[in-house]
Amino acid sequence: MDYEEIFREARTFPRFLETVEHQRDLWNHQLRAVRLDPSTLGRAAALTVPWRLLAIAEDWCTDCLHILPAVVHLIGGAPALELRVVGREEVPGLMDRHLTKGARSIPVVVILDPRGQPVGQWGPRPRDLQQWFETEGRNLPAEARHRALRRWYASDRGRAPAKELVELLEKLEQDFLR
Repeated sequence: MDYEEIFREARTFPRFLETVEHQRDLWNHQLRAVRLDPSTLGRAAALTVPWRLLAIAEDWCTDCLHILPAVVHLIGGAPALELRVVGREEVPGLMDRHLTKGARSIPVVVILDPRGQPVGQWGPRPRDLQQWFETEGRNLPAEARHRALRRWYASDRGRAPAKELVELLEKLEQDFLR
């Protein structure tokens, strides 16, 4: 699989936003609602390796709706980071290489090194939320589960996914520079 080519052909976030068919107003609202910690933004800005972030996402997904805007804010002040978005079904086999415990859960942010090789991935949710989902949330009726997810994301405002992604990038950067 040629990740370099997939990244080149994937959409920038503004282009992804132009193609949103589900909940366009909510996507724009989420972009305005993100509030990242200044320390997380500073750590992202300090990264020096040119990482490419390939997000596997869909506009209908509640998790994507809350996480991608946080990633967009994170890369806004980080010159070493570049983001592209690809749909879950757009590239045959891509999603199946980045499963979460055997599931095709999204979003997944695949991290590509400067040579275009995948060296890590993050997703589909922040650790604490994913643990809740696996232990309690999955058993709730869909409407109650989605309400709880939205409530969690509304209080977090993008901080947890951004922090976890930066932590992973810092570790990858340390390994890469050795």
